Amino acid sequence: MMNLTQRHHFEREHHKKWTDKRNNVHAIIHSVRQQNADENQIEPIEDILSSIEREQIQKLDVAFRKYEIKILFYFFIIKLIH
Repeated sequence: MMNLTQRHHFEREHHKKWTDKRNNVHAIIHSVRQQNADENQIEPIEDILSSIEREQIQKLDVAFRKYEIKILFYFFIIKLIH
């Protein structure tokens, strides 16, 4: 269990650059939408992330979800045992 949580933390820190960039782009898009911008103004912002970066981020999200599910599963099992 400890190894799993440490690995999850390591992977998050190791790939922080990718997730931070995605979060920044999403924040900019959200801000622009709040100002009632049309899709023509939003499209160039979305293009800040290349297709390769988007693909990498999607893979990371899947891996992070797997770690989180495993961690929750272990906590659930431990709770059942006790």
